[in-house]
Amino acid sequence: MTLIVTELSAYGIVMIEHKFPPTQGHTAGRTPRELDRLIAVQTVPHLPAGICAWGTSVLPTDRGNTPVADWLKDFCARHLHVEPVSDYAEALAYALEDDVPALEEPLGFHIAGYVDVEGKPLPTLYHVRNNEAVLGAYYLHKFQPVQEFAPKDPGSGVFRIRSCDCERHGALFERLEKLLPDIERDPETHLKMPHPSLEGRMAYLGACVNFASDLYASAAPQGTQNATITMLGISPTGRFSYQTQGR
Repeated sequence: MTLIVTELSAYGIVMIEHKFPPTQGHTAGRTPRELDRLIAVQTVPHLPAGICAWGTSVLPTDRGNTPVADWLKDFCARHLHVEPVSDYAEALAYALEDDVPALEEPLGFHIAGYVDVEGKPLPTLYHVRNNEAVLGAYYLHKFQPVQEFAPKDPGSGVFRIRSCDCERHGALFERLEKLLPDIERDPETHLKMPHPSLEGRMAYLGACVNFASDLYASAAPQGTQNATITMLGISPTGRFSYQTQGR
């Protein structure tokens, strides 16, 4: 199960992946180091951009069953000169259609990065996916790059999308975030949440995901031993911040 969140603001881009590795199949019996290979969050320094994935964790390619993280690493290594972000998203959709045209599981990738517009780095976001979610059901189609946020200055606002193949986990995260501003308004604490910085945005979203994760998993704590939260931050100047937390 996977939840990914991508946020664009004046402080930068934040991408978070929360993954519950399944207890059966290709992850069974793997060590923490081996499970790190299954984290599908990749940096693309030459854009600069980041990619994170949700949905099925294995691709049935002609080379056998391949973890999405391994496939994505190979794709990034073979597309070091593709730019801007729009062309990179199209290349990703084309490669997926070429390698797994008959994939019968939902799969999606957030690609968020910066493009130069009249000398200013502006954020943009694409969602490459093979599905549409309607009333809790997924309808599959060819992989397509969908632009979720055109290059522009986000100003004082925040743009965020969430993709999840665990609806209750995602809904809990959403409700928690609506509650947290009440703490900020408490005159006895005088807390400013989040801190106005890229690191503050990362810590804020990470706290939301962690709390939702722990609460949702409390019914079956033995199933959360290998849960992993990965956070990637990208500043407008192209600086990357990367954190991984085992749960």
